[in-house]
Amino acid sequence: MTITWQFTSTAFLGLNTPILSIEADIRAGLPQIQLVGLSETRGKAIRERVRAALLNSGFTVPDRRITINLSPADLPTDHPGYDLPIALALLAASNQLPDSIDQTVSQPICALGELRLDGRVLPVPGLLLTAKSCLERDQPFISGADALPALVRGIKHFRLDHLANLKDPAFWSAPSSPFLKPTDQALGPSEAVNRVAAHRQLQAIRDQPLGKLGLLTAALGGHHLLLCGPPGSGKTMLAQAILPLLPPLTQATCMEIACLRSISPEQQGIEINQRPFRVVHHSTSAAALIGGGAPPRPGEISLAHGGVLFLDELPEFAPGTLNQLRLPLESGAISLSRAHYRVTYPAGFQLIAAMNPCPCGWLGSGKPCSCDPQKIARYQQRVSGPILDRIDLQVAVSPVNSSRLFEGDTHQEDLLSKLEDARAFRTQRLKAEKNDALSSLSSAAKSRLVQSADALGLSARSVHKIASVSRTLADLATEHEVLVEQIDSALALRTALG
Repeated sequence: MTITWQFTSTAFLGLNTPILSIEADIRAGLPQIQLVGLSETRGKAIRERVRAALLNSGFTVPDRRITINLSPADLPTDHPGYDLPIALALLAASNQLPDSIDQTVSQPICALGELRLDGRVLPVPGLLLTAKSCLERDQPFISGADALPALVRGIKHFRLDHLANLKDPAFWSAPSSPFLKPTDQALGPSEAVNRVAAHRQLQAIRDQPLGKLGLLTAALGGHHLLLCGPPGSGKTMLAQAILPLLPPLTQATCMEIACLRSISPEQQGIEINQRPFRVVHHSTSAAALIGGGAPPRPGEISLAHGGVLFLDELPEFAPGTLNQLRLPLESGAISLSRAHYRVTYPAGFQLIAAMNPCPCGWLGSGKPCSCDPQKIARYQQRVSGPILDRIDLQVAVSPVNSSRLFEGDTHQEDLLSKLEDARAFRTQRLKAEKNDALSSLSSAAKSRLVQSADALGLSARSVHKIASVSRTLADLATEHEVLVEQIDSALALRTALG
């Protein structure tokens, strides 16, 4: 007896989910279950789980030759979620599902879930991606998930807690749609600043006017930021303070972040409307930073998509690892090409990095520095020129006098109000004109930028970065035209390493 496939699943190639068809064939022969399209090791594990789960749920496994095929054969199938669709295909082929399913469901059902030996169905990584794919195709979906983010609505979902529930015709007639958690938090675009959190973060930072200016500029313009200063000067605190200064996420970015977290098991349960803040240790490998592996997984730069990637002690990273950031910093995505697959992950992160000015850390701090010039040069050169060229803001952070630690700072509200006004001004400006930094420079500003570029030997990329930062500084000053003082300020915010 041969049954045409009635169930599908999805493979995972980055954030793409090509359809995986599940076919089952039952005919006379020696009793066995043959899984085609899976590796021998994984096929054996799935075969035993499915057999035990079906028997413990009150179903039978026919004493015949059973062949189950996953196609196309060239799709990756190294995923724990194919237990459920394989079990469903076997049940459909052996006529153990209610007849009412044909009246309820007019097209193949997509399924994803891992089976316990007792028949319970467990949620697996990638559920949101599969649910999103099913919504786009208007396809019913079966999984063991009890809740998913409120970004996907209107999907016909059958929530299956135990295989035994499949015997009940009521299960097929009453899909548990919508199955997604409601949320009271805004997911759409907004220009508001999280004042409470931002005020608390900024209040803890004493002095550092240049660092705070760099922080506001980075938050408003989405610029990459490097903080260079001696130990204990507040670089990490400044970096952590940027998150509440950023505007809330758009729904599209929320969806991308949620999908990335969906295929990363360690990211489950994190609020989808919170910008990520990924802190990466300098011992991190290149593969962990950009992604890869078998099966492919998103790296830190993708898990930081829509948020901040914080690299502390920047020169301590292996130069080869840092250089992997060149393309993602420009393109906002990372493509991984391997022998058997090519996947693309979004990587639209904002880079915040921190470093000491020299190996001992005390260069320019007022304390004696024990490093000779050659040693300092070698240390700073561990961060390559192409990487530095891609970092818009390079701010020198000075040590804070101990007496200032006990003085209150009354300018936090002024800074937050300035940022809110600038963001509102920028929004209105972009409605009327393009965000072309070079075209908005005044004649005097253009002359100053050209002179500075010639004197400092700046690359074309550096010139564009300075123009972009000066445009953001003009927005902070609510100026439609970029003036000379903004060019000078942008240059001052890019000279931490000379």
